Amino acid sequence: MGWFSKYLWLVADDPEGSWWCDCRTGIVDATWHNKDTFPADGTGWLWTCSKCSRAFIFAKCTRIRGTLQQLACKRTPRIQKSISQSGEMVENTLLVTPQDWLDLIQPILATITEGERYVFFDGHALPAKHGPVKFDGLFRSHDLPDLPHLSESLMEQTIANPDYWDAT
Repeated sequence: MGWFSKYLWLVADDPEGSWWCDCRTGIVDATWHNKDTFPADGTGWLWTCSKCSRAFIFAKCTRIRGTLQQLACKRTPRIQKSISQSGEMVENTLLVTPQDWLDLIQPILATITEGERYVFFDGHALPAKHGPVKFDGLFRSHDLPDLPHLSESLMEQTIANPDYWDAT
């Protein structure tokens, strides 16, 4: 295959460095949602780096080194630890096999285009461009005047606000 890969996927693209991942070569991990942590804390609208597991807003579609299968093998099984309401530590296996990881990325993989910049929003990869946003997400319907990721005030009113996600 040579130095260049034929596999398109998403890599961190936050040149302002305004978020937590500072790997600069971070590859987007498969997005996973759990109602206990979703979504106002960021799991509904942030990408996660497969290298450091930290979050970032923008990702760019590019060719990656290696295969998606290799990436999936590195990222599974995925264990999530949380504290139950009774105060006990609970472990849940979210993605058991590499195929689980690959199945999870397929909807996003089908919508991305090389060279485009994207944000993650309620189960969808959306182009990081200004304009109205209207779609049915995993946890609610959205009908907004602009992409919240591009406006700090709109972000605070919507995706970073727990009340926004609780509304039906």
